[in-house]
Amino acid sequence: QGFVSTYSRHAAPAASEAAAAMPSSLFVRPSARPAASPSAANEVPPTTLPTAPPAAPSSPMQRMRATMPHVRMAGVAAFSLLGAFLFGLDAGYLGTMVFWATFKRDVAHLADPNAQELSVLVMTELTTSFGFGAFLAALPCVSGPLMDKRGRRFSIQTGAALGLAGAVVQATSCGLSQMLAGRFASGAATGLLSTVLPLYIGEVAPVRARGTYLVMYQLMLTAGIPAAAIVNEAVKHLQNGWRYSIAVQAVVASVLLVGMFFMPRSPRWLVLQGRREEALRSLRSVRDAEHAAAELKEIEAGCATAAALEVPRWRELFVGYVGKLTALGAGLQFLQQATLLGAQWGLALGFVQSMGMSRDRLLTVFAVLGLAMTFPSMYLIERVGRRALLVWGSAFMLVSSVALGALGTLGADHTSTYVWTVKSQAAGRAMLLCVFTFLSSFALTWGPVVWAYCGEIYPLKHRSRCTGISTATNWGMNFALAQLLTVAYTGLGFHIMWVQAAFLVLGLAAVWHLPETRGLSLEDIDARLRARFGASPDAPGRGGKAAACADPAASTDSTPSVGTSQKGAGSP
Repeated sequence: QGFVSTYSRHAAPAASEAAAAMPSSLFVRPSARPAASPSAANEVPPTTLPTAPPAAPSSPMQRMRATMPHVRMAGVAAFSLLGAFLFGLDAGYLGTMVFWATFKRDVAHLADPNAQELSVLVMTELTTSFGFGAFLAALPCVSGPLMDKRGRRFSIQTGAALGLAGAVVQATSCGLSQMLAGRFASGAATGLLSTVLPLYIGEVAPVRARGTYLVMYQLMLTAGIPAAAIVNEAVKHLQNGWRYSIAVQAVVASVLLVGMFFMPRSPRWLVLQGRREEALRSLRSVRDAEHAAAELKEIEAGCATAAALEVPRWRELFVGYVGKLTALGAGLQFLQQATLLGAQWGLALGFVQSMGMSRDRLLTVFAVLGLAMTFPSMYLIERVGRRALLVWGSAFMLVSSVALGALGTLGADHTSTYVWTVKSQAAGRAMLLCVFTFLSSFALTWGPVVWAYCGEIYPLKHRSRCTGISTATNWGMNFALAQLLTVAYTGLGFHIMWVQAAFLVLGLAAVWHLPETRGLSLEDIDARLRARFGASPDAPGRGGKAAACADPAASTDSTPSVGTSQKGAGSP
């Protein structure tokens, strides 16, 4: 139960200009929305591509060539997100391994590992050492300079190297101290990777499919959890089975470390460094030549804005327009952890045995359900948008939380520290349904969408530091919950659902007026948010005149600028 909180981490048509505005109601088809005036207070018309559609490929060979950039982009996203899969492996292997006799014998040196269990202190140390390492690595003073000076790709490789070192140290552990050191290194790898991966994917992916590729982060994470369970099941009867299970992480980290040499660098980072030709080659590797050139022009306009401003200062992260975005991203990550998914898991593991189901079987169901429910999010995030998913997810989780609290209070007895006994099978099944509904809603909405949203809302000048703050907030909450959650839900029982419901109401209120980013390029998102949050037109680092130059709405030229938003140049 001490590890379940870790699990929570871890080709739609182009939208019209009106669809990109703040929706007045949920799930309204773009064609049904009224056209918004470009002069509206919160509207910044995005750049658009020329309306004339390209000629359709006439031969099978031409069609195959036209699809190759999309195939390469999917391959880049899937391969780079092995970092998320690595985190899923780490989240999945330790939850059951701590009960293996060989692990308790080799790591904790228990006299009778078949009869004795690890102490609460040891279990807490194994959890918190990982979370503390992740928190430190995600801090913007650590991850920010690395991503800004050495680039996104190098940062991913650094995370992979840390993951490799952590896995080797853990797999060769002969005592608790070495195991804790390995857990800390693996946590640092996860903290860095969880910061840079959404940023890298957001900067490389085409507009229309950016949300889908960002959701792949959560998909790969959830895929790693059942993969770890399968590996554990295969090796748990071996003398050194726990070592072999951890060694799988070393293999994945090695593949990621070497393979990233063949992945494209972030074109936006390259332009910011003045390496235009490399940026164009990077874009051409995942776009066709025409759209790559058009997108490069838009990126150069956005980078010119950042270059015209002063050198980024830490103070700017907490004041004005950027301060509002920092608070928005950190608040969303805080609220994602405050959904207290781990409390529902812990309560379910506490009462499921009284229904005749094993805890291992329930954990397997949780892992498979979380993975399965992430797939629809890859489609819906570009179909209905980020805001709608978060709103509906909050509503369904709130109903599930209140229902579980009422059913558990009336239909279960607290018989021991970690155990509840249901009064009837019907009550137990209803309680499990509430837990499954909550998990499904989280995996479909708040789990992936928050990471996607935080990976696309920050201006280029402050993107790495702001992303570091939001990710560190997530890991800071994860670390705190690892200390408090088990004590809280064992002490409060099902009454903790009322605490959870209060946080969900807060989350619902927070996302109700959330600006929508679907169908916009990163440069257009910046312009949209500046208008929404009232960025001062002359404040350095908060918009300024340079920002107006990059804003297509500020141009007096009546010819539409060639970019990649809305129509999604080169996107699937």
